[in-house]
Amino acid sequence: MNSRILIAEPQCWNFEHSRVNASLVHTVLLAYQDSRVTFLGERSHRECVRELLMVQAGKDAERVSWESLDIPLRTAPLSKRIGKEFSTLRTILRVASRESAASVLLCSATEVGFLLLKLLLTFSGLKIPVLVVMHGVLATLVPSSPVKRLSPRLRCSTGSRLHA
Repeated sequence: MNSRILIAEPQCWNFEHSRVNASLVHTVLLAYQDSRVTFLGERSHRECVRELLMVQAGKDAERVSWESLDIPLRTAPLSKRIGKEFSTLRTILRVASRESAASVLLCSATEVGFLLLKLLLTFSGLKIPVLVVMHGVLATLVPSSPVKRLSPRLRCSTGSRLHA
C-alpha cells in the first residue's frame, strides 16, 4: 500500500448521507487501489457507512480503518458551535498528520466550517491537499433556475428566443 487517504464527515449524524458517504469511500477505494483509507465520522454515522460499504465494496472495504469523530450539534447556538467545529476540524488535520495522509477529503462542510478550515490550514503548516465537498452550500451560490438566468442568451437556429 502506497499511501493513506483520510476521509472525514464533520457534520452528519446517524444515517444522514450514509449512502452518499459509503459511495464516496467506495469511489476512492476504486480510484486509488494501492491506497488505504481512514474514515472519521460520528460513531453511529460511521457504523452506517461501514455497513453499507461492506455490501458495496466487499473485500476492498478491508482497506478502510474507522475512527470516531466528535462533531458539533446542529442545534447548538453559533457561539458554541464555532468552537466545537474548530476543534473537530483540528482533530481531522491532526489525524491526517499523525497518519501521514497523502490527502484529506471532507464529505461536507458548513459555510463556517469551510472558513475555519481555511484558517486552520493557513496556520497549521500541513502541506497536503484538502478537498471539501460543498454540496449543501452550492444552492446558495447559484440562482434557483440556471436556465432562466441563461435564457436571454439561448437562441435556436431561426433566431427566436427559447423560453424557460
